Amino acid sequence: MERSAAGRADDLREVCDTLKKRDAKRAALTAALPTIRESYDHVRRVSFEMTDAAEINELVVPPDELVVELRLLGWAIYEATRVAVNDIKPAYAALERAEQEVSLAAVEQIKELAHLAQTLPWPEFSLRALGAVRCLALAHSKKDTVDGYVDAWLIHEALDKLVTRRTDEINSGVWSDSPHQPDLKGDAYELAEQHHLAQAGTACREPELDLCRWVEWVESGLRDDDDQDETIIRLSLRLQLGIMSGERAMDLVDTVVDEYEIPANKDEKRLLGPNSKQNPAIMTARAYLLLLPMCPRLADYELPPPGEVEGWDEYTQELIRGFEKAYAQIEEAHPRLLTHSRSLDPAHLRSIIQLRLTYLLLFPGRRLGTELAAAEVGEGCDLDDLDSLSAWLAGQRADANVIGSVNMPEYLLGIDELRGDEEYRVWRERWPMLDRFGDEPGRDERWRRD
Repeated sequence: MERSAAGRADDLREVCDTLKKRDAKRAALTAALPTIRESYDHVRRVSFEMTDAAEINELVVPPDELVVELRLLGWAIYEATRVAVNDIKPAYAALERAEQEVSLAAVEQIKELAHLAQTLPWPEFSLRALGAVRCLALAHSKKDTVDGYVDAWLIHEALDKLVTRRTDEINSGVWSDSPHQPDLKGDAYELAEQHHLAQAGTACREPELDLCRWVEWVESGLRDDDDQDETIIRLSLRLQLGIMSGERAMDLVDTVVDEYEIPANKDEKRLLGPNSKQNPAIMTARAYLLLLPMCPRLADYELPPPGEVEGWDEYTQELIRGFEKAYAQIEEAHPRLLTHSRSLDPAHLRSIIQLRLTYLLLFPGRRLGTELAAAEVGEGCDLDDLDSLSAWLAGQRADANVIGSVNMPEYLLGIDELRGDEEYRVWRERWPMLDRFGDEPGRDERWRRD
């Protein structure tokens, strides 16, 4: 006997409530797949039946109980792929076959769910499902290979067109008489925010691996050492796109907060929460800092700076201002969210320390404002002192991201030129434990080979 509409909705709510938990494991995803597949088959069957019974060119409107199911199904697919992508190990393409199995199984689950997401009827009512396509791009980027990044960008581009099409459909007025229209518009904003956030993430992930693994990849034949200039140019273009995507994501968070009530935790109505602006702000700030040391090298290649600025010095100053603005967004709450209790995720705090450290290393003598209280960071940590920030990361057994791990000679030269001295290398000698790959044999000598 077929489940009732209320029963299917309850089943999907239970799936969503289980999968949305931060510590949800893939066992929970595997257990949820039958419910997701059953609901998918049901809404497809109803769609076919209603379409067959309709007149030619008649708008087929899903009944309210089916709209509820579609929205919950979209959310379930979104959460399921989020759990799966978190189970994919970085650089899984380079692991031994036995170690790859978990990651490869997660990729296959994401592919299946992305297919479901793109073939749902009345897709405007299940927009969250397209988060599966976003996760498929992230899964490819986590290969940390040239082909993986190419595939990720192709999926980002396809999703960009899909997001635009779905948004245009919602704004066309076709569903203007539906009581769900306000929710559809909110869903479109949130989907676009998630898409732009993912693009910014890929824009940062690609250079973070290229710059920090350059010498090893040259030694293994994966890169040609003479291609450093071409690589810097290619990565700079990616980072410019990442900055634009990150800033668009922050704007979309503001739009949702301005127009909708934001719950303390995501629910059927809203994905975004009180701390949702921190992720795009962090990604955008990272992209700015990654791009800055490339500017002196791009100037030496005699390339024109982007936009309408007069030269690379002016463009560099523009990037610094952009970083400082993005960084401030990490710490500042939207005025409408001041009533929510503030919490700083440990991963976000680590990113803040990494960003401040990188900024101070690139621009000695400059000060980066902060609203953080000592209690949020830890007593004894001076947010304006290189050694204090370095010691904080070392005490957390964390790395300093690219600034502590880069070994591409061209990029290292760009850091020296941006600073105007070679004191960065002195810091690097003093803090080898902040290299992300510092426990690998011979790693400490590789960055000195320029």
